[in-house]
Amino acid sequence: FEQLGQYSDLAIVAYRAHLGELILAALIKNMFLTFPPTTDTPTERYRRFYLAGGFYNVFIQWLKGGLREEPAVMAQICAEMATKGCPSPFDEVGDL
Repeated sequence: FEQLGQYSDLAIVAYRAHLGELILAALIKNMFLTFPPTTDTPTERYRRFYLAGGFYNVFIQWLKGGLREEPAVMAQICAEMATKGCPSPFDEVGDL
């Protein structure tokens, strides 16, 4: 988030110009480079797409909110969700 915050003006312009998919594509690429799959399975590939999509949405909401939270706080939030999951509100759904 530290680096992303440095380019927040550019990211906001890209998002408002309906070019958010470019941001998402960069995040997906970075996800695969930073966390390469250990096996070539659909689950491993889709997990990275899923995490990149979640990260993208958190990043966009952070931008729209005026970057109020510190980058370190945002990184911690994303790391916690990526490693521990998002139990609530999903814990209310039960087994599907």
